[in-house]
Amino acid sequence: MDPLITAIMPARGRPELAAAAVECWRRQTWPNTELVIVDDGDMPAFPVPLPFEGLRVQYRRLPKRLTIGAKRNLACEMAAGEFIMHQDSDDWSAPGRVADQFERLVASGLSMTGYHTMLFTDGQRWWRYDGPKFKGGMGAFGTSFFYRRDWWEHGHRFQDGPKNRLDCEDNPFCQESMRLNQFVAAPAGEMMFAQIHKDNTSPKCTSGSRWKPCSPPSCWPLL
Repeated sequence: MDPLITAIMPARGRPELAAAAVECWRRQTWPNTELVIVDDGDMPAFPVPLPFEGLRVQYRRLPKRLTIGAKRNLACEMAAGEFIMHQDSDDWSAPGRVADQFERLVASGLSMTGYHTMLFTDGQRWWRYDGPKFKGGMGAFGTSFFYRRDWWEHGHRFQDGPKNRLDCEDNPFCQESMRLNQFVAAPAGEMMFAQIHKDNTSPKCTSGSRWKPCSPPSCWPLL
């Protein structure tokens, strides 16, 4: 039987984007997946009654705001899968993303993978962005992480805070796997792209030298 892969989604508002992210998970070609959503927005990211009937979804509505690191740790605790992937509530994944990353990770024999180059869009313009770059080489975007659950469970949890830097959890997590030679990465190609909007946890400055204007992917606008 194909191993269970859990997609984890920290959510806070942005209901239209969150609904599209759930649809990305639902359309995955991998036959054995579940989705865990941890929502701490002032208003829920999904309507009531919840639109998950018949789907393998766990939804946790939190009474107060947490850092993204704390939300990711909670989602990992709830996960039943042997492997965990990040499906952020404002980004898009192709139907073959789970299979692509699973195959890469298993072939490597390592604990973590991710995409180091990705397309970004503000809904009209497109860029290709290379990064993040660390002392040990090129890492991966947090939204693209895919790892073994037991890697997270045995001493590699996400950092919680500080609250004024909510995006601080992904870089240390990736750097630790690189330091221990447990990391393999690849360009996303058209497997995944990220969306630029006013509520990005990590603000995007597309005038930087690593942002290269590019054409939309072949799947656009048929997403």
